[in-house]
Amino acid sequence: MCGIAGILDWNTDQSTSLNSMLNAIVHRGPDDQGVFNSGPISMGMRRLSIIDLHGGQQPIFNEDGSVVVVFNGEIFNYVELRAELEGKGHKFSTSSDTEVLVHLYEEEGTEFLSKLNGMFGFAIWDLNKRQLFIARDRMGIKPMYISKTDSGLLFGSELKSLLRSGLIEAKIDPTAIFEYLVHFYIPGKRSPFLGVEKLLPGHYILATEQSTEIKQWWNLGDYSATRDVTRAEATAKIKELFEDSIRLRMRSDVPVGAFLSGGLDSSLVTAVATKQTDLKFSTFSVGFSNSEFDELPYARAVSEHCDSEHHEIRVSPSDAMEHFPNLIWHMDEPCGDAAILPTYLVSQLAASKVKVALSGIGADEFFGGYHRYHQSLGKLNQLSVLPPALLKVLRPVLAAVKDDWGYRMDRLIEPPQSWINHLEQTHRYDPERLKNIFKGDSGEIGRHTRELFNQYPGGDYVNQRMYVDAHSYLPDQILAVTDRMSMAVSLEARAPFLDYRLVEYATSLPGDWKVDGTEWKIILKDALGDLVPERTVNRPKWGFAPPIKSWMNSSQLDAFLSLLRESKLAEDGYLEKSELDALVSDPNQLSLYGEWIWAIAVLELWYRIYHPDGDFSRPDMPLVEFIDRDRSQHSHRPEKAIA
Repeated sequence: MCGIAGILDWNTDQSTSLNSMLNAIVHRGPDDQGVFNSGPISMGMRRLSIIDLHGGQQPIFNEDGSVVVVFNGEIFNYVELRAELEGKGHKFSTSSDTEVLVHLYEEEGTEFLSKLNGMFGFAIWDLNKRQLFIARDRMGIKPMYISKTDSGLLFGSELKSLLRSGLIEAKIDPTAIFEYLVHFYIPGKRSPFLGVEKLLPGHYILATEQSTEIKQWWNLGDYSATRDVTRAEATAKIKELFEDSIRLRMRSDVPVGAFLSGGLDSSLVTAVATKQTDLKFSTFSVGFSNSEFDELPYARAVSEHCDSEHHEIRVSPSDAMEHFPNLIWHMDEPCGDAAILPTYLVSQLAASKVKVALSGIGADEFFGGYHRYHQSLGKLNQLSVLPPALLKVLRPVLAAVKDDWGYRMDRLIEPPQSWINHLEQTHRYDPERLKNIFKGDSGEIGRHTRELFNQYPGGDYVNQRMYVDAHSYLPDQILAVTDRMSMAVSLEARAPFLDYRLVEYATSLPGDWKVDGTEWKIILKDALGDLVPERTVNRPKWGFAPPIKSWMNSSQLDAFLSLLRESKLAEDGYLEKSELDALVSDPNQLSLYGEWIWAIAVLELWYRIYHPDGDFSRPDMPLVEFIDRDRSQHSHRPEKAIA
């Protein structure tokens, strides 16, 4: 597990910029650093030692030194791949999983990606062909940022690496800011800065002096056709694939533990993992102060059932004030998911005991874990019996009563299977207010959701919605939060539910085997439910996030809200100051729009940390100190107009 960065420049030696890029991601790999410079390429890595602790230093070469790789991630089936390659005559000089990449490339060129079972972002330089090959894993578990230049490109595991290179201009992308306000994350390949992109999951880059091509090498849509199997066959196969996924992800030369919320997914991970080790297995849980729901008793019950060594921590509003500047810096992009705080703190707890933690993320998106996968019509459900023509007449009347009712009527007028219905069930903002608060050209609300919804190649309603989430919410929010917050404390997080074999198989199963209107994750429970306590199987779902609405009126968060009262985004022309003032001055607004206000405050904090005129340095201080420092610096900062 590492962080990587590099510069390809066909005209100029840019190797002196590489150290700045690597210094920005020391947290991803505190154990070691390695660099490679040859002709137009300069690339390097920061290493967190997990496999082959003493012999796996990167960069790693093939036998004659003509192929070299820097690698972030883990190849879980490297043992099997190594045996296959050795059978074909390849000679290995290390015991690391990284080395299989250079030999596979020798053997099969770029086609070898389909053989990898893992999470990865890597760069291979072919000295003979003078060719750079950069690839990202199927699901987007590991990040990869790129920026094309006139004479080559920059790449890295984190956005801050590219910004710290000094080779690109940091210029805010207003469209990205608008999309963040819609989704609470920036979807797709867009980043907060113009000229910098995320390499999409399941894609690779092939760069030569003549051309730079981006291609898709894996497509989830290829597995959308319903598989011809019985329910009994499917449950048996899910159990087999999941247990094997855990087996592969238990491979490590350092201790492995698991995040345990007490929900079904993390409990199944813990139950199977504890059966596959003779060592005492560690589990880690987080709870929230001032919360109407406490998951810790559920987690303790599962820990006792599985006989794990259990550790837990509680999160309070004061923790947000203590850590948020640091966390937003680590996230690279604005992220309105308040789960970044508990994810960071439970990762910090885990990192004090182990170097690897298994996670239950991914099960919701492929086995039907969210309410939005039902054809529910929500609060205005009682109007759904009316004909669409009458609903169209009622729309402006209801919109006049309450700002967002008109927009929400759209999902009644449209068939429940529409993309608008899905978007409405995922957003937590007021569409009319969004248009008033954002001062740039907003464009189409939910464009990314609509494109993904229409891209789905099958006709299964439930699977269509999961397909959308698998290409947006999962990689751009859930996986981004997990990767950044775990790597912030040099902890490797592994996701057994995202083994590509399990993902492909689950995608091919009918949606009504997963949800039926009253039950969620039906076939997953059938396959594995007997491994955990019955109360775990039947307990209600609870999101992994602080109770933001109850926190928003806490005096402890007043400093957080002061970010909006003194908004630099408003000063620089991105947001409307009067709308911000109205939101934060009314306690009723704080309760009604608490999650959205939180997300806007996060955006404001991110903007101050990653302001184009700043140095993108880590603000290792509590929020109050950061705000005081920023006030003193702001008077010397020139204003920025919308690009």
